Amino acid sequence: MKLNTNAKLILGVALLAASGCYEGAPGGADTDEGSSDTEDSADTEDAGEAGGSGESGDGESGESGGGDDTNGSGPGDPPDPPDGCLPGSIGCECLNNECAGLSTCIDEVCTPAPPVPQVEGPNAAIAGAAIRLDGDINVPDELDGVSVFESLLWAQVSGPDAVLEFESDNEAIAWLPSGAADGTELTFRLTASLGGVDESGEYTLSVLPAAPAEILTKTVGVAEFGAVLVGRGVGDNWLSTDLGLVTRIEDDVLTYQEDMGSRVTQIASYGDNRVLFLQPDLGRVMLFNGNNNTYSEFLSTLTSGDPLGPVSSMAADPDGNVYFGCDDGRVVLYDDPDEAEPAVTLDRFALAQTPTVMAIGQHPVSPDIEDEDEGIVLYYGTAAGDVWQVALTAAEVPEGPEVDVPGQYVSLPGTGPVTGIRVDAYRNMWVGKGYTLYLIRRPFEGSPSVVREISAPTGLGGFAGLHSPDSDQLRWLDPTTGRVTNLQTYDE
Repeated sequence: MKLNTNAKLILGVALLAASGCYEGAPGGADTDEGSSDTEDSADTEDAGEAGGSGESGDGESGESGGGDDTNGSGPGDPPDPPDGCLPGSIGCECLNNECAGLSTCIDEVCTPAPPVPQVEGPNAAIAGAAIRLDGDINVPDELDGVSVFESLLWAQVSGPDAVLEFESDNEAIAWLPSGAADGTELTFRLTASLGGVDESGEYTLSVLPAAPAEILTKTVGVAEFGAVLVGRGVGDNWLSTDLGLVTRIEDDVLTYQEDMGSRVTQIASYGDNRVLFLQPDLGRVMLFNGNNNTYSEFLSTLTSGDPLGPVSSMAADPDGNVYFGCDDGRVVLYDDPDEAEPAVTLDRFALAQTPTVMAIGQHPVSPDIEDEDEGIVLYYGTAAGDVWQVALTAAEVPEGPEVDVPGQYVSLPGTGPVTGIRVDAYRNMWVGKGYTLYLIRRPFEGSPSVVREISAPTGLGGFAGLHSPDSDQLRWLDPTTGRVTNLQTYDE
């Protein structure tokens, strides 16, 4: 829930009008109209008979007591409040040290107080990763539209020092220290303030070990491929060989095998139960439709009629447009996929290097920025081992990347090409090359930086098809061994 942290509480009339001075007094005080002396209760009837009246007319004063009581009080009613102020109500004296609604007892006066924040986040995360701290400010229905706090502030209570971003918002980002030991606990607190009154909620998580581990070790038939496995899909466990055989693994059994006649170098999900297969030698992209288990050609020519040519990488944006990186540095845009004849063009921009792998992500922005203003960025790895970026849409941030203009994003240590890129929803970028997985910090302000290097065991590197089958995991395949690796990044 996103709230405007700059809004001020309209004290007095707005809050009292919303909650009512006599509303919900503590200590069992009976303040409802429905239980006043005008109802036909047994007490009222007895009192009416004693006063010589057998009626109990709605809203008529004096009848329940039989005298001149114009306040309508009778047996079982609360005493008349002094100066019209009911004890336990906002602005009045406390009732047995208690107060009603969003108020608390301070110096024997019921003072407006903010709701107690409810704080959530993952149970654990690996060291160096970013986590989202979500503070939920529960506003009662009767106060909907009224700001019930003047300020919010996140702070770290315990554990090794993390770096906080947007600490004055109900949603904050915390960068865990990269050197934190496994099992270490960190506690964060969100404090809501109103008129000098503070209410806080706390949240604790632990540091998760970074332990890449092989999965699918007992998969039947993988050894029968007789060729190097070079692909890895999203969701289902798609595998492919350098000879063009593709297959999906379901319940430890190979299914839907297809011989495409030429090597498949990348596999990517595309929409509802569909998968794309990149075939650079044939200059085409094939499509598997899981709704009817059929294969067909997805793309091989441009709108102009020219051939697609050799392609080395692909990535899809949130709107379903697909970008293909060509071996000569051009980028093909498969635009408007819902149209009957989508535009397939080359003229948007050209890259200085051949993309070895591409990924789509959002530019780091404040949580207050609307989704359409966050800015979509195409990130791509190079044979030199660096990561570059091209902004596809503008971001509402100072010094954001220029749209359609390539630029280096981050330089990585070591040698060799970038073979995997993944940008997750928590502001992390994961880049794989060789046997090292690099964790890149993507701050709202400032330059990205490598904060951690995670080594993969022998035979489990390569990082082909690096992706997230779920938001708390990373998966990839080593194309030289055909072994699939999983890394748990969060425990949600």
